[in-house]
Formats: sequence, structure tokens, C-alpha cells
Amino acid sequence: MPSVAGLHLGVRLPAAWREADVLAAGRAAGIGLNGWQEFGGGAAGLALGYGGVTADAIEPGIARLAEALAGL
Repeated sequence: MPSVAGLHLGVRLPAAWREADVLAAGRAAGIGLNGWQEFGGGAAGLALGYGGVTADAIEPGIARLAEALAGL
């Protein structure tokens, strides 16, 4: 089942982070991200799709995301 199938984890971003900056940093690292504000949500956050991700790929994926966001 692809990640776009509706299995998502919502993550609210820290107040000091701009959603656009988080999305740009993640996407520059090759990580597909969707922001809450892209869907009309007011708060800054991420919708992390996991429907098509194997369990053993989740931890390395989160590590990649953390590395991409380390400079924010």
C-alpha cells in the first residue's frame, strides 16, 4: 500500500520552525514530506506517510529526517 493511501502520522512542529523551511530541508535531502499547511491546516506540522514503508525502514528514515533538520 503506498504512503498516499491515508496511513499518516501527524507531527506538530516546534513554534520556532517554519513549515516551509522544514519541507525545503527535507525535500532537498530527498525525503518526501507533506505539510499540514499545504492541506489548509493552520498549525505548522508534517503528515508522515507510512503505509508503504517497511518497519525496518522507519528508524533510518527518521534518522535521515533528523539529519536534514539539524540546522534549523
